[in-house]
Formats: sequence, structure tokens, C-alpha cells
Amino acid sequence: VLLLVVNCLVWGQFSDDFEDGDFTNAPTWSGQDANFIVNGSNELQLNAPAVTDTSYLSIPATDVDDVTWDFYVRMEFNPSASNLTRVYLMSDNADLKGSLNGYFVQIGNTADEISLYRQDGLTTTEILDGADDAVDLSTAIARIQVTRDAAGNWQVLRDTLGGYNFVSEGTVNDNTHTSATHFGFFCKYTSTRSTSFFF
Repeated sequence: VLLLVVNCLVWGQFSDDFEDGDFTNAPTWSGQDANFIVNGSNELQLNAPAVTDTSYLSIPATDVDDVTWDFYVRMEFNPSASNLTRVYLMSDNADLKGSLNGYFVQIGNTADEISLYRQDGLTTTEILDGADDAVDLSTAIARIQVTRDAAGNWQVLRDTLGGYNFVSEGTVNDNTHTSATHFGFFCKYTSTRSTSFFF
């Protein structure tokens, strides 16, 4: 009976370090598969055509209450409004380019910050404004940890050296969306940055 209870408690959790050299099995990521590879260093890497565009991959994920998300992002450039990453923690749509309801962490933009956003359809609203210039670096690296409890209390932590010496970006309460079907990575890039995102 205890094993059955444990299995119920961990349903929906996932972990992927891409050490198996694959993102299409165990677990299965989907989306714009042709625009991503797992490179020789076992990192998920954007490998899109050299055009200005956006690309994404997502994976089924339903945990939203009392959950911690932990992920690593590297962009081999100084981010901007034209070259940035969104990590969708909660989305009710597998298609991260479409209309959806959920939350994402954005790394980059004009203030070179790590901030939390809510998305309502096609409208995005910054709900936690991270410190300016946190990723104002020629190679932007960040390990980010986000927590959310059942009451909608969020906390965003970051280590811009990629380790676990976290600094808090702050806390916020937002319980607008309380369910999700997917987690995912979204890259916005210009033609010269179309292979420079790593997860």
C-alpha cells in the first residue's frame, strides 16, 4: 500500500539531464523537434536555421502545487529583447507559440533580468521583476529554482554561475492559473543566435 501511495504522490514529476543523448524518449519532448539536438556534451541545444524566429519544446507536466522547478540555461551571448529564453513552468497548451494560460520565467530582455510572467491567452504580464543586469554577460548562464505553493505563493532564485548558491529575485502571490498540462523551453532569437541556446 505504501508503494501505491508513493507512486500517486510523485505522479507528474520528471527529470531530464539529456545524458541519454536523446529528447524524444523517456521523457518525450515535442514541438519543433527539428530545431533542437542533444549535443556531444549531452546538453539540449537549439539548432535552428539561421533566421530570426522562435522555437520551443514542451513536455507533459501537471504539478502546480507545492512544487519546485530547477533548471539550467546557457546563452552564448548577452541577451536582449531580440534574443532571450522563456521557461514555461505552467502551460495549458503544448504549443508554447500559441495562445495559452500559464506562467514562465524569462531570462533576458532589455533589462537583462530573470523575471516571472503570467500569460493569459496571448497577453503576458510581468508579475515578479527580477534584478536588472543579472544576466548582462557576454555568455549568460543561470541555474534557476522556482517554488510555488498551493496558495499561489511564488519565489524565484538564481545562481548566475550555474551552481546552487542562490540569490532571491523575490516573491509574489498570483493564483490566477491553478492547473497545467505542460512545461517547456521557448527561444526567441535572431539569425546569428539560432544555435546558441543550451539547457
